[in-house]
Amino acid sequence: MPTEHTERSPKSDVPSTSELLPSVDPLRLLWVVTAGALAVILAYLHFYPQAANPMHGITPALGIVMLVGASVLIVARLADVGVRPFIPMLLPCALVLWAAWRTSRAAVPSEGVALLGTMLEATLVFAISLVLTVAAREWKSFSFQLASGTSKGLRLLTSADLTRGKTDKPRPGSRDLSEAEPPRLFLDTVISFFLILAVIMCLWAIWQYFVSYDRQLVEFERDIKARGFALADLPSREWALLQALRGKRVGSLFGNPNVLAGFLAMVAPMALAGAAIWNDRSAKAAALAVLTSCWYVAVLSGSRGGLLTIALATALAAVVMGREAWRKQRRVLLIASALCAIAVVLALATERTSAARPVPTDSAPLPTARYTFFERLHGARTVRQRIYYLQSGWAMIRKSPLLGQGLGSYAALYPQHKRPMARETRYP
Repeated sequence: MPTEHTERSPKSDVPSTSELLPSVDPLRLLWVVTAGALAVILAYLHFYPQAANPMHGITPALGIVMLVGASVLIVARLADVGVRPFIPMLLPCALVLWAAWRTSRAAVPSEGVALLGTMLEATLVFAISLVLTVAAREWKSFSFQLASGTSKGLRLLTSADLTRGKTDKPRPGSRDLSEAEPPRLFLDTVISFFLILAVIMCLWAIWQYFVSYDRQLVEFERDIKARGFALADLPSREWALLQALRGKRVGSLFGNPNVLAGFLAMVAPMALAGAAIWNDRSAKAAALAVLTSCWYVAVLSGSRGGLLTIALATALAAVVMGREAWRKQRRVLLIASALCAIAVVLALATERTSAARPVPTDSAPLPTARYTFFERLHGARTVRQRIYYLQSGWAMIRKSPLLGQGLGSYAALYPQHKRPMARETRYP
C-alpha cells in the first residue's frame, strides 16, 4: 500500500517571529506607561507637596523619564516619515537653548536653574505629544474628522473621534484627515493634552478648597496650641501660612493661585474651540465640562487678574471663530456662555463669607481672616503695588530689550529698579 508522502516546507518547522513574540501595539503600550508615569507623579505630589522644590523632584523626574522611554518605543516602530513632521520641535528647542545661554550670562545664573528645568520638562512633554501624533497618523490608529459647518477661518479643525470603530464608514459631512498636515494633527493633540491637564488641576483645586485646606488649618491650630504660641509670636512665614489657609485661595498643583488662574485662562479658549468644532457629542460635552470647571476654579483661586483674563480670553475666542461658526454652532456657544455664568454664580455662592474661627490661643477672631472675591476685588490697596512691579519689569526690559535678562533674574535685579513708593525692598 503506497504511503502518502507529504512534502513539508523547510520553513514549517521554524516558528514564526509572531508566534514567539506576540506583537504588542506600541501605541497602546505608550498610553499605559504614560498613565503609570502620571499616576506616580500625582501620588508623589500628594504625599510630598514640597515636590515643587527641585531638590525633592526625584520621583516626578522619574515619571518624565518613563514618558521619554515610552516615546522611544513609538519612534522605533515608525516608518520613514521624514523630517518635516518634526519641524514644530525647532521652536521649543531653540527657546530652551536661548534660555540656557542667556541664563548662564545672567547676573545670578543659579536663580534660573529651576525655571530652566521646568522648560526642559515642558519640551519633553511637547516632544512626546508630537511623536504620539505622528505615530497615530502613520499607523492610522485614530480617525481624525472635520466637523461639518465650522468656520473656514478657524484652523483648529481636527479631533480624534475615538468612539467610531475602525471599520465604520465616515459620517456624512466629514472628511478623513489621517493624511492631513502634521501641524494640524499635532495641534489637536496639544489641545487634548491641555484639557486633560486642566481637569486634573481643577479636581485637585476643588479637593483643596473643600477638604485639604480645612484639614491643614486644624492641624496647624493644634500645633500652635501645643507650642503655647500667641499669634503675635508667630514667625512671618507661619503667619503667612495661617492667612493662606484661612483665605482658602486654591493653587492646585501650581501652588500659586495666580499661576493657576493664568493656566485656566489659557485652557478656556481651547475648551471653547473643542466644544464648537468637535464632531462627537460626548467630546463636545467633555469640552464644555472643562470650560465650566475652569471658570469655577478661577473664582475659587481669588485671582482678580485671573478672572479678568479668563473672561477676555473666552470672549476673544468666541469672536475669532467667525460668523460661520456662530451660525452653525450657535446652540453650543450659547450653552457655553450659560455654563460660564452658572459656574461663576456657584463659585461665589460656595465661598465662605464669614470670618474664620479663632485659633485656640486667640482672644478674638482675626478681622482679616477671610474675604469673599468681591471684597478682594474692591480692596485695591495692592493694585498700586502691582503697577510698581510692572514698572520695575519694564525698566529691566528697556535695559536689555533684545536678549533679555535671563531666567530668574527679576529677584536679583529688582532692588536696582525698585519704585520709590513700593513697600517691598526686594522682590516679594
